[in-house]
Amino acid sequence: MQKIAVILARAGSKGIPNKNLQLVNGISLIGRAIMSAQDCNFFDKIIVSTDGQTIAKEAAKYSADIVMRPEYLATDKAKSIDALLHVFASKNISSGLSVMLQPTSPFRTSEDIMSAVNMHQKNQRGLGCVVSVKHMEEHPYKMLIWDGVSYTPISNAKYLEYPRQSLPKVVKHNGAIYVNRIEDLIQHQRFFIEPIGTYLMPEERSIDIDTYEDLLAANKQGL
Repeated sequence: MQKIAVILARAGSKGIPNKNLQLVNGISLIGRAIMSAQDCNFFDKIIVSTDGQTIAKEAAKYSADIVMRPEYLATDKAKSIDALLHVFASKNISSGLSVMLQPTSPFRTSEDIMSAVNMHQKNQRGLGCVVSVKHMEEHPYKMLIWDGVSYTPISNAKYLEYPRQSLPKVVKHNGAIYVNRIEDLIQHQRFFIEPIGTYLMPEERSIDIDTYEDLLAANKQGL
């Protein structure tokens, strides 16, 4: 079975220009993602998908395979799953294990990756995917959603008045790790395939770089 790590790193970013090339503790986000995959000593291929030549050059420094994606897969509206499927088509990959790693999760470790992979491998027939998650402070049952006319409860309105401790336990996917069978990704064309397995990561390793404030906090954290 092929074991493929894929890192999606488009060049454009509205929040932070050249975001995937930004440094955390002296190493670029794309470099940290590649290194975390290499440290697993597990993958047959580590592939970076990008539309940016500078990102491609940075990824090549870490000996990753490069797939240059077309412009239509590099817009801010392009879906990650479509970029991933483009990688598989470009490399003639149709089966095996896919582990997608976002470069904006700089503190994800090889131990995190392999824990998620092992969870998936031990439950191949029982799980459609494994994704990394973190604890969520705000409960979604306490939220309202705009329907075009007014705000309405996401769930039953009665839950808005329930103590949080009496509500169902919830977690939030942190974007660091997505483990799937490649055949399932091609068939369903989405990452979240039920039953969904979750690998819980602590808050300090779940940071997702989206703003300059996130980047500053990551460099102060110093993991």
